[in-house]
Amino acid sequence: MKKPLVILPVFPGTNCDYDTARAFEEAGADTQIFVFRNLNETEINQSIEELAAWIDKSEILALSGGFSLGDEPDGSGKFIANVLNNTMIKTSVAGLLSRNGLILGICNGFQALVKSGLLPFAKIGEVTPESPTLFRNDINRHVSQITKTVVSGINSPWLSSFQIGEVHQVAISHGEGKFVVSDEIAKQLFENQQVAFQYCDFEGNPSMDPRHNPNGSCFAIEGIVSPCGKILGKMGHSERKGENLYKNIYGNKTQDIFANAVRYFELLEPSVITVGSFDGVHLGHQALLQQVNDYARKRNYRSVLVTFNPHPQEVLQMQPNFFLINNFEQKKSLFKKFGIDSVLIIPFSQTFSQITANEFFEEYIFSKINVKAIFMGPNHHFGKQREGNADTLTRICKEKNIELITTEEFRVNDVNVRSTLIRQYLACHDFQNAEKLMGHDLYIKK
Repeated sequence: MKKPLVILPVFPGTNCDYDTARAFEEAGADTQIFVFRNLNETEINQSIEELAAWIDKSEILALSGGFSLGDEPDGSGKFIANVLNNTMIKTSVAGLLSRNGLILGICNGFQALVKSGLLPFAKIGEVTPESPTLFRNDINRHVSQITKTVVSGINSPWLSSFQIGEVHQVAISHGEGKFVVSDEIAKQLFENQQVAFQYCDFEGNPSMDPRHNPNGSCFAIEGIVSPCGKILGKMGHSERKGENLYKNIYGNKTQDIFANAVRYFELLEPSVITVGSFDGVHLGHQALLQQVNDYARKRNYRSVLVTFNPHPQEVLQMQPNFFLINNFEQKKSLFKKFGIDSVLIIPFSQTFSQITANEFFEEYIFSKINVKAIFMGPNHHFGKQREGNADTLTRICKEKNIELITTEEFRVNDVNVRSTLIRQYLACHDFQNAEKLMGHDLYIKK
């Protein structure tokens, strides 16, 4: 697969481009840092033409943090906003979005997206006195610290792996990070699921307390997305991450919006998919995944596994004494071990459990993945009250011109290999028979 190309313009005062490029490269993207030259009018015009050309051949435009032109004149991000409002750049940005490209603005980049009109409504140049803006922190000076943010929306490729309520520890460093918005527009942003992150307290509740919301942002908003979800702007420096950073800080210090962006482009490639919970990733699952991989390799497709977190039974609680064979991190590791190219994780909730079978495939599968074929295991059901079955999926695939391949039950010594049976063995401490059906070592947690 061709790696997505990220163009990172460097304006006078930009200082986070290396970190941002590294974060994208670690996620699997190619990057190009472009220095915007403002020595004279000729250099500016040439830079505009060159930047427009780079945007035209890129998949992602990333505006890094910094202090463009020293946050002058009278406010941050205005130099970058003026560049974005240039007719040539404006045309290239529209083209990027029309071909399903993505835009990211962090800190100074977020300020530029807001002050150009790209956020919150993806309309460059359409900024009014009522438009949201980013203003000086309440304490009227620069703040630099680790703060907590809670995921408030997932309506974006940038947020695809997150769950509502998930909390991250993120570095902030800015003098003008207060998101100022009217009650009316704030209501609209929340209703449209455009609020991505909010500053939160120790319990994960959005907070206006300056200990947790250090710039005083209205409604505790730290980051927002456009209505289409392709544009993300945020104050927190998600790119400032690494294994040996913040050793004295506890909690989730990796907010990997970069991997989510790369995964978005992977899923635009022709793909063969399978859907399920895959608890245990047992021999039956492994046989199914092998078939999916073989089919994908022969046709130069990507193999994509669609799964749910948390496990549906953890939410619906329909089985008494239910427990997981392995946790989600262990399960993801096994997916990788058995050769799956990409994993699409769908947050499971009571609300999600009420969508119909058709809605599930239209809104959560076909809108996100370029599906060419679907592998379905035996006795598979999906949608509200398990209404979807083989006949339902046959009809859906026929309408979409998608190949449907159904697989047989996998058996070991005339026993159907199922997660339910493995749980029964484990409940009785029969680890030997459980491992026979698993096909890999059990994870034992003391």
